[in-house]
Amino acid sequence: MGALLDEEGSEQEPVKAPQKPKGATKSAEDLKLPPEDEIPAPETMLPPMATPNKTERIPDYRGKRIAQKDALFASLGISRELIPPITRKRVAIYQLYNFKGKRDKRMMETIDQYVDPYPYEMVPNYTFTDIKETDLTRREKTLTYYEGGSETIYRPDPVTGKNMPHSIPKVGMPVFVNGQVTVNIYNEFRKFVWWELHPRNASNKRRDFSKEPIFERVDTKYESSHVQMIKMDLAMDAEKYILQMKEDRLMGLAAAMTNPTVNPNINPQELRLVMRMRAKANPEEILYSAPDKEASTKVSLIHALDLGIITYLPERECYYYSDDDEPVHRVLTGSNPFEDFTAFLTSAAGAPTLERIKTDLDFWF
Repeated sequence: MGALLDEEGSEQEPVKAPQKPKGATKSAEDLKLPPEDEIPAPETMLPPMATPNKTERIPDYRGKRIAQKDALFASLGISRELIPPITRKRVAIYQLYNFKGKRDKRMMETIDQYVDPYPYEMVPNYTFTDIKETDLTRREKTLTYYEGGSETIYRPDPVTGKNMPHSIPKVGMPVFVNGQVTVNIYNEFRKFVWWELHPRNASNKRRDFSKEPIFERVDTKYESSHVQMIKMDLAMDAEKYILQMKEDRLMGLAAAMTNPTVNPNINPQELRLVMRMRAKANPEEILYSAPDKEASTKVSLIHALDLGIITYLPERECYYYSDDDEPVHRVLTGSNPFEDFTAFLTSAAGAPTLERIKTDLDFWF
């Protein structure tokens, strides 16, 4: 490349751009900034948002429990209507019917001495009629008392003729110790079904009434302080119901309850007194058939509390249904829990819950 020449033809040195000292700011021409209308607005200083790589679903434990129960019910081979509902009760206690401790007459002390009875063993299998079975040829079913685990037996192979090992469920021996048997409902549900459907169980409404019962369930007879207070209030409601009833209806109620032969010429005041005493002793049988929906709902709720279908937790002021984690009803602060829950069940919003309670109660009543 040739050098630059001036007008006279002599060589000229190239012009160098002026150098700026270090630290000097650059001008707009040096930066080559775009026009002001094209400069974007500054972004706000917000923290970066987390963007998940995949969607994670919360596990539905309630649906998992329902699936487990369905699989268990199907494995029993019994109609669903005959399987006892799973409630919040964890333990079932069965006792020999009309059990009373034996008195040892050899003891001459003033305090009564009792001798523990001998263990009472029962046959580990029985046959009952499954009235809900659609196939009439399969209504006669047999339940076996399995202890848990398995045992090995040997059977001849039909081809080789050799004895081959086979694993089968281990059959146990149901036995009453000191007159009682305790069953863990959640861990031993098969045993619980065996005891509940036994034809000699006095608490089984589907039992064979031609045979004398051997045992009964007694854990449902225990009443918490909450239930005791409710029953005291219920007795007052039953007495009030009898006092307000007309004479002709009172006569009909007494006859319907298989009261001792009612004389048509009996003094109405005497009959009212007898029925009032009966209402105080057993308010459920008076109010259960009452036309008042609120009174009959209270009786159903009492039975549901006894059996653990419904549970009230005073520290949370909530009613829980069966094994649900979420409360079925929250009591208004300052109100009577039982009255508030009864009002909820008799309303349109609580109608499905009331129907569900009656469906579960149908197994025992």
